[in-house]
Amino acid sequence: MEPIISPWLFYWIGIADGLLILLSVLLAGSVIALLVTTIFYACDKEKLMPHFWKYLVGVFALGLMLVLVPTKDTLYKMIIAQNITYERVSKAGDIGKELHKTLKQDVLDIIKELTRGKEKK
Repeated sequence: MEPIISPWLFYWIGIADGLLILLSVLLAGSVIALLVTTIFYACDKEKLMPHFWKYLVGVFALGLMLVLVPTKDTLYKMIIAQNITYERVSKAGDIGKELHKTLKQDVLDIIKELTRGKEKK
């Protein structure tokens, strides 16, 4: 039987939070590097500008990636939203109704058996 959801998907979802942590650390390091470079080359604007723009682009790119990479919870919600359909909800409702009828009948049968057992004593 083939699984509905690939186990590999759960593996990649598990990596998502680690990726977000890595991006956060890289972003913090880039911001620190940007500040240090700005302070170090504050007097010499010609040397500052090439380094400043490189770090600024890096900070922007890392920040954008940090915002766009979904968390583990978001990925799970996306899988659930993708797999819940009207047909599946309807089928689950029908199965629930059948189960309710069966359980109800079983409980009534048990009650009848118990009352018959008390009458015989």
